[in-house]
Amino acid sequence: MKALVLSAGFGERLKPITEERAKPAVEFLNVPMLAFPYYWLSQLGLTDLTFNTHYLPESIRLAAKHVVAPEVRLHFSHEDQILGSGGGIWNARFNLGGDTFAVANADGVVLSANMNWPKEMLKSHSESKALCTLLLCELEGVGETLPGVWVDQDLNVRGFGLKAPADGLKCLHYASYMLFDGQLIGLLPDGPSNILYDVLVEQIREGKTVKGFT
Repeated sequence: MKALVLSAGFGERLKPITEERAKPAVEFLNVPMLAFPYYWLSQLGLTDLTFNTHYLPESIRLAAKHVVAPEVRLHFSHEDQILGSGGGIWNARFNLGGDTFAVANADGVVLSANMNWPKEMLKSHSESKALCTLLLCELEGVGETLPGVWVDQDLNVRGFGLKAPADGLKCLHYASYMLFDGQLIGLLPDGPSNILYDVLVEQIREGKTVKGFT
């Protein structure tokens, strides 16, 4: 499987630590934050892993080369201008083509007692034949003071944000990991975009299946 780890950003809230290293290269529990998405994604049989870069790109390169196993082909997709979550996928598209691929946030530190959730999420994604499956979780205030992902009782995603797009929906928090069908590459606009609001909202309107996984 091919995967992209989105790492563009400035880490403003971690200054002065991030004046020398990009946020994903900052240690948490004695390893760089980007080691957490790599650990979970590695359970999916990674062949290729791409990190996008913008701020202090060499710190990302160095941390990734120390963490990623040598048998995984490592790529870097640099952004002179931050392109957003959708634009980051578009910029790295040549390393992601083909079948299902995964996308994760480089600073998305997920700790779970269920060590098999990545494989279970992939199984659910494959069985549903969804365009996209998002990892979701409960979070206090989501849908009230924090924007979230609105799902029905079958975890079909109906929309994003603070306001429910329909009655009877539940709001959950997006927990930094997504699986995509390869057809998504052809649906991305050129240049900057937000994968949720600029891409998936439109595909849901067009009748494509977008699922949540908890």
